[in-house]
Amino acid sequence: MNYKEWLNQVDKNVKSMIGLSINDMSDFMSYDAFEDGLTPKECAVEWIKNDDCYPNFFNVNFSLIK
Repeated sequence: MNYKEWLNQVDKNVKSMIGLSINDMSDFMSYDAFEDGLTPKECAVEWIKNDDCYPNFFNVNFSLIK
């Protein structure tokens, strides 16, 4: 999977978790996550956790995400 395909999967995961797109969120070092071998789901979780706004509004139980 190339970076663009991977990022589309990250976006789908974020949308399924909180109903927003990655384009609605703060910037995140997604290419670094891709290069480090994170799965799209792992990146989605990290992106949400590291966002400076949305974690305060959503009660996401990350331990339930497999």
